[in-house]
Amino acid sequence: MAEHIGFDVDTINVHFVEGVISFEQLEEQLRAEIAGTGDDGATLIIIDTSASYFEGIDENSNPIMGAYARRLRRFTTFPGGPTVLVACHPIKNAGPDNLLPRGGGAFLAEVDGNLTATRSDTIVTLHWLGKFRGADFDPIPLELRSVTAERLTDRKGRAIRTVMAADMMAAVDIAVATGLPMVAHAQATTGTGFFCI
Repeated sequence: MAEHIGFDVDTINVHFVEGVISFEQLEEQLRAEIAGTGDDGATLIIIDTSASYFEGIDENSNPIMGAYARRLRRFTTFPGGPTVLVACHPIKNAGPDNLLPRGGGAFLAEVDGNLTATRSDTIVTLHWLGKFRGADFDPIPLELRSVTAERLTDRKGRAIRTVMAADMMAAVDIAVATGLPMVAHAQATTGTGFFCI
């Protein structure tokens, strides 16, 4: 991605936790990494996936899922007041009108919004369904592009193709410069929040 977007992977202030660790270890490691950056705090914490860090025994239990969501919400209190984005799986065979987190409904009740990503060919549309605390926003189209990267190769040094999502609204600048018509959309407001996608 770095060579396509134009950032230096060695200097960008993005940190990853490798593998799945206990929730308690995750909290400790995130706090240590945020403190170690020397910055005012974190902007965004992404949990991939909710199921990976769920330590309960019944994801259909409302009390258990509500408590789990409240535990995840604690990340919003970390230095910087980061937005927390938790990737969640929907129920099996969910249609576009039922892209809600699987399991107990108390989880959805605790989050600030449920963001959805629906795909049609090479376009993924980001919007919300079921719940969104805050100003409504128009669906955000993202184009899926097949790309290669210098650092992503197989054992024989051959490039491995991967997929990257590109904000189609970046084309607005081109449209304005060329006079082509474009449909603009409103961006969601920024700030601390707790969302599932």
